[in-house]
Amino acid sequence: MKAKEIFDPPSIEVGDNLLIGKFKNKKAVVKGFSKDDHNQPVLKTDKGDVKLFKPRLPKLEEALSWTRQWRPKIILKKGTILYHGTAQDFEDNDISGPAWFSTNRDVALKFAQRHGGNIVKTYKLNKNITLPLIENSKQFNNFCEMFYIQPYSAEDMSDGVQNADLPGWYIPDNYKPGDDILICDVSVVSPMDIIQEEKVIKYKSIGNYSLQHVEIEVGPFTRTKYFIKKGNKTITTTDNPFYAEFVFRELASGKKLKDIAQQIPNKNRPDWEKDIPWKIEENWLINHKNIKESITPKFILDPALDPSKYIMTNSLRDVHKWRAYTYVGQEMRDGSGKQGSMGKVGYVMISLSSNKIIPIAIGDEHHRGYNLLWDLTKTKKKRKGLEINPNEYFPIYAIGNNYIYSKKEIPKYLIAIRKYFSYGGSNTILYGSSDYRGLSLTLKQFLDLNGDIDIKPGQIGHIGQLLLEKFSILANALARARQNLNLINIAGKAALEVVKFIENITSLSNLFSDKEIEDWTKMIQHYVDNEDENGLSQMFFSFTGIKTRIHHNLKEIQKSLLANPDDYNFEADNAKRIWGNDLNLAIDMLTDQF
Repeated sequence: MKAKEIFDPPSIEVGDNLLIGKFKNKKAVVKGFSKDDHNQPVLKTDKGDVKLFKPRLPKLEEALSWTRQWRPKIILKKGTILYHGTAQDFEDNDISGPAWFSTNRDVALKFAQRHGGNIVKTYKLNKNITLPLIENSKQFNNFCEMFYIQPYSAEDMSDGVQNADLPGWYIPDNYKPGDDILICDVSVVSPMDIIQEEKVIKYKSIGNYSLQHVEIEVGPFTRTKYFIKKGNKTITTTDNPFYAEFVFRELASGKKLKDIAQQIPNKNRPDWEKDIPWKIEENWLINHKNIKESITPKFILDPALDPSKYIMTNSLRDVHKWRAYTYVGQEMRDGSGKQGSMGKVGYVMISLSSNKIIPIAIGDEHHRGYNLLWDLTKTKKKRKGLEINPNEYFPIYAIGNNYIYSKKEIPKYLIAIRKYFSYGGSNTILYGSSDYRGLSLTLKQFLDLNGDIDIKPGQIGHIGQLLLEKFSILANALARARQNLNLINIAGKAALEVVKFIENITSLSNLFSDKEIEDWTKMIQHYVDNEDENGLSQMFFSFTGIKTRIHHNLKEIQKSLLANPDDYNFEADNAKRIWGNDLNLAIDMLTDQF
């Protein structure tokens, strides 16, 4: 029989019956239709989502607009002034894409000087352009993984963006104080004749010294420059009002410019900046007594407490370095937790109504730190005339897992977790207890769900969903590496993400020996170094691979439950924390998706 050149699939309607599962023996009813993140058709059934095709059709994925795949975006308006730095002199109209731009001229000049030049060309957008917005390093890594961009050099990145049919990107403050703009189709920019108008405004003066700023209008774009003068003579200039204020006051106090420059650390400054005395290192600014700190913590210690009894940095990212005075004390096996000692910090009490926090020493963790707070309200341990309101605070355990007990805690958790993340806290696991016994999810998932954490019919557990997503990302990266071994590094990173996730989830890590988990990282590096995509794939997806062993363990637990339905099963309880109560659905999804 001659094979057909075009396949005409039968129509599928709501109400049609399906047979799903590994052995295709479970009935499901079609309730609707949708598409997944790769633009592949998905049937919505009373048993959950079912992919219509087991293989993936690349032509459907290619038809998916980048705006559907990458949500954050920015629109640069027509008339926006863009600067392009280059070491080569060419006619302005001869610019070719992809090309790098910035709305800050100094950033463009820095690009040029990196390549041995000092030419900055000025353009303006002749139409609105929508670009992917990348606001932090995590987003940048996700962006590169999603569109298979190799972030090793400017050329690799620009080629990768163009090959992915993206219009470019926009990264704000990537080169402070300016943005990083990549545009692939340079027909959207036009050369601009520099017609500028300067408006000089006197800012302030002390004695013979004055601080002035100049508003320079270039087309629709306005820049501000600060001039420090003695009489009519310009001493120095800067774009930064913070630097200008400092140098101005130092000069007015009688110091000479060369003396001011000597105070400024110079060793880490790029060569092209070393002759500019007002370029001040950020770390030096933070510690200088005459300068307001440029990096201020978003939180403060409750003013009712003695700050000498706390050691804190400006971010919860460093909470392992924090110490707090142990007021009550509960001695631990290792000797820590004694009353009067400076103990490690576990719980951090976060104010729900202000930016106040109270770090809790591990020896004072009774009732998550609330016992201490109530004790402080009744004693003279707080500062005179100041009160502490325990009802204002909610505890987050900053060095491990947290627990939610009832729905009443959801509004408080939502406020506290948002603040916790803004203070630099890490994404740990939130376990359910009491009303939510058997539930688990990450703090970020809790926020993304806005506290609606009950598992819906047809869904697996939240942690299980995350693991499947990470396996899916790894499988996609391996498929790309199979076609192009230059992409093996991306697959290696995805593999390390899976390992890190498993290692942090006790119920998953317990399925493997400590030695195995320790060796995984070395194995991944070995496969990447040797461009062995098959070895890396076998490590996770073969018959004895990591994913298969998790899948097999889940099936064994389900068999045990069916054989002894009335017996308590500790392993099953742990599995349900990850996969939800419907273990059959989890088993099917682990089978069908890979």
